[in-house]
Amino acid sequence: MKLIFKVIGLLILLILAAMLILPVVFKDEIVAQVNDLINENVEAEVKIEDYSLSLFRSFPNFNFQLEKITVDGKDKFKGIRLVDIGEFELDLDLWSVISGDGYRIKGIHLHNTSIHVLVDEMGNANYDIAKESDSPDAPVEADPNAEPSSFSLNLDSYSIENFNLIYEDKQSLVGAEIIELNHSGSGNFSEAIFGVKTKTNIKSLTAESEGIAYLNKVITSADFDIEIDNNTGKFTFGENTVKLNDLQLNFEGFVSMPEGENIGMDMKFSSPQNSFKSVLSLIPAVYFEGFEELKTDGNFEVKGELVGEYDEVYEKYPSFDFDFKVADASIQYPDLPAAVKGININTHIYNKSSDLDGMVIDVKKAQAIVAGSPIDASMNLKTPMSDPNIQAYIKSDFNLANIAKAIPMEGLDYTGNVKADLNFAAKMSDIDKEAYDNVKAEGSMQLINIVLAGADVPIPINIKDANLLFSPQYADLQSFNMIFGKSDISATGRMDNLLPYALRDDSLHGS
Repeated sequence: MKLIFKVIGLLILLILAAMLILPVVFKDEIVAQVNDLINENVEAEVKIEDYSLSLFRSFPNFNFQLEKITVDGKDKFKGIRLVDIGEFELDLDLWSVISGDGYRIKGIHLHNTSIHVLVDEMGNANYDIAKESDSPDAPVEADPNAEPSSFSLNLDSYSIENFNLIYEDKQSLVGAEIIELNHSGSGNFSEAIFGVKTKTNIKSLTAESEGIAYLNKVITSADFDIEIDNNTGKFTFGENTVKLNDLQLNFEGFVSMPEGENIGMDMKFSSPQNSFKSVLSLIPAVYFEGFEELKTDGNFEVKGELVGEYDEVYEKYPSFDFDFKVADASIQYPDLPAAVKGININTHIYNKSSDLDGMVIDVKKAQAIVAGSPIDASMNLKTPMSDPNIQAYIKSDFNLANIAKAIPMEGLDYTGNVKADLNFAAKMSDIDKEAYDNVKAEGSMQLINIVLAGADVPIPINIKDANLLFSPQYADLQSFNMIFGKSDISATGRMDNLLPYALRDDSLHGS
């Protein structure tokens, strides 16, 4: 019995000794491979402050850790840090390291990472740091005698902790910001067909284009269950959910991207919730601290599908069908006396063809009563690419003082009345041919004693009256009287070429 305990004790000592000695033996070899890989492929100022190799942190695997990795731009992007990584960890299968046959990666972990992507006005990108090939024009052919890769990627787990991203494209006027993304998942990426399950949480997600924020500091979470087929390039989505603030969306289906072929897809999505408050949470002006106390009523429904193929060469697109409905909804802020009631929206956007010209945008109904002031609108757009054919209608009678009782507008005070009754129907081809008999553009807009003041209005504005009549050929300004600060302004006249200006950005003429 004593002999057994001695043997066990000896084994424990040997294991502890191996855990101390093996990292030292193999550390330089692994670090050399990482540095060679970076230097062969990157043209930038890359710095790695420290590294370590240990068996204690992830026994029975090696844990290789790089600390404080930075990538700084050169030339025109000098002084702009592209990447700043606090810690980068790899868990390596112990036997694969000892045998020398190739490293089997069991885990990848990224901690405290910030990335700043910048594209300037000329289209130059600070992430374009890959070294150019010696023969950039020569086709890359596979070597039939080449040995298979010595790396195997069967991840027990991978994670990204506290990831931050700033994306600025000054050429396309597109931007995005991610604050505190945490992501984890697992999957055997070395197999031809494998499953991946992931969890993602983002403290703040912002996405904007041309100055319009489509997502503004949205709290985001997502659970994905994906099967990946490397043989066919097919991604099959099982039970997947995305939550944006208080709105949850489910989706399922597949996307197929075989090499050298069109991208195929069959995706369906819907929202399992029917609370109007959920969709309100995506509107930046509504989603605020204390959102839980907002009084809402009514239902909403969103569903859609995307089916077919995308062909970049021939500009063919999958068909799609999207429905968004709000029924008998209302909203009232906790500190305001009035409410927005009678909210009804019925929107159907679809395309049954492979050409975007077949798209139809049909806003059948858009109604609301804001503190007693009604608004009623509709819009239908067909053949948007070849010959835009649009029908639109809007009618409202707004008392601005009452609106302030239902919708908070900090820094802005307003009173007065806005009346509008506009009806429009036309094809762009008829406007181009000046066939105004086929164009319907009629109605009027009146502003009565509008006063705008407050902290956000440096010079008070008082529009005593403005009366604008519309016709297919022009808009007739019958009267306009305004006090701007201490200046009186009066005007009459007309604006010609209004429809081409509004629909096609042509020049506006007037007198």
